Amino acid sequence: MCGENATMETRFNMYPPCPRVDNVLGFKPHADGSAFTFLLPDKNAEGLQFLKDGKWYKAPTLQDTFLILVGDMTEIMSNGIYKSVIHRVVTNKEKERISVATFCNADADKEIQPIDGPVSELRFHPITVPHVDGLPAGTETPSDIPVTLWKFFTEAFDLTRDQVEAAVRALKPDLILFDLAHWIPEVAREHGVKRVPPPGYPSSKLYRAHDAHALLSFSVYYKSGQPPKGAKTIQEALPEGFEERVKGRGVVWGGWVQQPLILAHPSVGCFVSHCGFGSMWESLVSDCQIVLLPYLVDQVLNTRLLTEELEVSVEVEEKKQDGSLKESLSDAITCL
Repeated sequence: MCGENATMETRFNMYPPCPRVDNVLGFKPHADGSAFTFLLPDKNAEGLQFLKDGKWYKAPTLQDTFLILVGDMTEIMSNGIYKSVIHRVVTNKEKERISVATFCNADADKEIQPIDGPVSELRFHPITVPHVDGLPAGTETPSDIPVTLWKFFTEAFDLTRDQVEAAVRALKPDLILFDLAHWIPEVAREHGVKRVPPPGYPSSKLYRAHDAHALLSFSVYYKSGQPPKGAKTIQEALPEGFEERVKGRGVVWGGWVQQPLILAHPSVGCFVSHCGFGSMWESLVSDCQIVLLPYLVDQVLNTRLLTEELEVSVEVEEKKQDGSLKESLSDAITCL
């Protein structure tokens, strides 16, 4: 794609503190001419910004994390399917900022042009999501809105069925991949199209009597990182003296963390989680033993898939009569 003599070039950037942050940019708005750029930003000072829909957004500053930017060459080779990222660097009034950028470039003698494969095989068919009360204008996917508004998107997406059926009739696909629209299997069956997930999944045998609370969670929304009821902070909810007892051996953290980095640490041998989609994948690619305690509806399906179908995890058995999970959780961890 980039020729036999493709090159990689690394550049170290240092932006000193600047008292005139409103008038001076560290680097003007631009797009990289490379195919891709691997960028290691400064974890201690913000500065990188990206342009999207006419607005500038701050790039995240995560420890030991590379940002991968699409460059002009990739935009040309994909015939515009992948857009070159316009970005800039703003100055910091108090801190200097250091970053490392590695540019992946094509052979200097290679003529850059669209690749036939992606252009001829990949086609986007637009579907217009209609407006419903409660759904912000312009919403196109669930990622455009907070989780508390997803129920309105589901309602709106159900109204696209006529558009989807028309597209299936016109395009005659071999396979339909879906997750949100419960009516896709019916549409696929009517037109003789295969679909993923396949018929019969999820199986009713994956649910048990004590999963009733999970089946109700479609209409209930939870805030992550919140302390238990009756407590203002995570620390306040802990048993008295708990942090002191685990000091030097464990950490209590109430905010978001880079979970893959924790699971990759040599001191971590077992991962106990509710088995949301993110935790499911991150646990599978780690070397940790997996113990699952599902709570919401998708977590039940994920747990039964990993435990009963793939047999790569252990599920915590249902609570004791007094509602306690302590013994069941201990048994699950001990059996590994």
